[in-house]
Amino acid sequence: MSENVRREHASVARAVANGRDHGLSNPKDETGAEERIPIPNLVAVLIDLASEAGEIIRKVTASGDLGVKDKGGSTEQDGIYFMDAQTESDRQAESMLVTRLLEYFPSLQLVAEESSEQALDTAVESLHTKARSPLPPPASPAAIAAASELWPLGLQRPLHPSRVVVFIDPLDGTNEYARGERVNVTCLLGVAVDGVPVAGVIGQPFHSGGAGRVVWGGPGIGVHGCEMGEATWPPFAVAINRDLKDDLLPPVMTSLDAHIGLQVSATGSHFLALLEGRAHSLLLLRRGSKKWDSCAGEALLRAVGGSVTDAVGRRYAYSCHPDTFQNLCGLAASRHADVHRHVMATSRHLASQRDDGWPYSIPDRSIRQELVLPMDAEAPNRRSGVSPPVLVIDAFGPLLEPAEPVASVCARVVAARLGVQASEELISSRLLEAFGSGANSEATLMDVAKSEDGREAEAAALRFAGGSGGAAWSIAGAGAFGVPQEEDPLTMELLEALWENYGRPEAWRPVQGAAAALAELKAAGVVVVAVACNRDALRVRKLLGVIGDADTLDAIAVMPPTADVTETGSKMTKVGEEPAWLVGARVQAALGELRLDAAADVGRCLVVCDAAARADESKLGGVVRWAPGVRGDSVHSWTELVDVVMSRKWGESTEASFWEQRPCARS
Repeated sequence: MSENVRREHASVARAVANGRDHGLSNPKDETGAEERIPIPNLVAVLIDLASEAGEIIRKVTASGDLGVKDKGGSTEQDGIYFMDAQTESDRQAESMLVTRLLEYFPSLQLVAEESSEQALDTAVESLHTKARSPLPPPASPAAIAAASELWPLGLQRPLHPSRVVVFIDPLDGTNEYARGERVNVTCLLGVAVDGVPVAGVIGQPFHSGGAGRVVWGGPGIGVHGCEMGEATWPPFAVAINRDLKDDLLPPVMTSLDAHIGLQVSATGSHFLALLEGRAHSLLLLRRGSKKWDSCAGEALLRAVGGSVTDAVGRRYAYSCHPDTFQNLCGLAASRHADVHRHVMATSRHLASQRDDGWPYSIPDRSIRQELVLPMDAEAPNRRSGVSPPVLVIDAFGPLLEPAEPVASVCARVVAARLGVQASEELISSRLLEAFGSGANSEATLMDVAKSEDGREAEAAALRFAGGSGGAAWSIAGAGAFGVPQEEDPLTMELLEALWENYGRPEAWRPVQGAAAALAELKAAGVVVVAVACNRDALRVRKLLGVIGDADTLDAIAVMPPTADVTETGSKMTKVGEEPAWLVGARVQAALGELRLDAAADVGRCLVVCDAAARADESKLGGVVRWAPGVRGDSVHSWTELVDVVMSRKWGESTEASFWEQRPCARS
């Protein structure tokens, strides 16, 4: 490739990083507004670009000159040196991907393998300074589907660029490719929001004899482009790396009585093997992979109830900081979350016997923080194994989510009331501003919308002069609808519309994975209680009926309206932090419904709610923050929540009888 062409298509990922470090401003669109990233459109673009990258890879391959370079490999335990290969396909594909993405999304944060490792020429002029090109129409049926797919609520509206990072591995499995093993080559494109993988695109250029395919998806929309399969057993099949060796893998494999189902140096191929049922788990129990290897695959596995963690079961956060690119503590993944918990229990047990303390001795900034907020380490029955835990969970948020965003309902009311079309994005942003940057506006509004019997108490709280209740609605109305704040003409009308709309079962839908997870928890002996505020039990049960039959939950508890919601409620709404007394009220309602002793059994309770809680003297087993959108410091999927509950239940088991207890396909 000529130098001119190389410069034209050169990757600017390093320049992107430099720009961020020096406070690069967020580009404006043609209206002067800050650019926002629409996730469905971004994924549609990634799908088409993955196909285009596949064409580049096939063209370079056909030329017969791969242009192989060694970026600097490693000498393994057996003394054999393995190079870290880079080819002309890597260089051309990454140059095209980065250049095109920054044409369409100038402020998009990118982490691309070759340029992040300073193994590719950097453009002299950063593309961030160029004008934004119009988004191309989706070119493939898959891209059209992605752009029109009903994504989870938190991803339906365009996001600020600071929240979105795209991880690019232009050609995963380069060593395999250089050896001539073409089928294992993939192009990995992963999208992370707030540090969490939400969408993955895997292009496989040599699938089906060279026709190629693109596999894509994410939590809430499933996986498309491949035929899903279930690995049979025995034996327990594991995908491992062909070249990299480690000390922990052999004893883990022996303890699990595992069989090598796939042995290639290609992480993307490993993830496809899990999705298609050619292996149960992926184990790379040492440093070696990077975030661009795992982001796309993690999003796809999470979409089907799988898990991706480090070597001992801790989840990674995905950011654009260079010191977090490496998966320093290994990489493990499983098609099913319960299988992964079993495998990680085995790995943790064996890792604890190592003299070097790995991986716990490794300071890895990308390991996500503990998701459970302990209330009291000495709480009675806490993790004692004597009594099963009680999961006290908000009915609205973790179990049910609105089928239609609050801003959409408000826009309809405004259209009917004023005869004008209001911008849902503007309404949403104004509401977020009004209720405070620390608040989850959707959850806050749900607290208003779900009220029925407690309307007067809620209205009193909304009108409290602390600035977050009725005043917040006034600010939102003034900002979004262009009316004087002091007139506040739409506040109560909007509230009435929300009450009416969200009182209907069809206005709600089950949170992805809730029904299956509840069945798994109940089978394990966990007691599950749904708690709702200010509604009658019959109405709550009717709404919760969209999840499944009445036996899905052990009990439904209803907290009565409380007059003491003024200043405390204002603080909670403004900073997204629930007062301890409100967390305690949930527990008291749940234990009362179960007819348990509030003093003796409080330590069994793990509370799941949509805001962080402050510790108090209530002796709770713990509190988990649930975010219906995406937050790096919150549980946002039932797979994670079940992991948390099961890990705090009766401890861990590494017994082989796990497989006998699990309903699983047998060979």
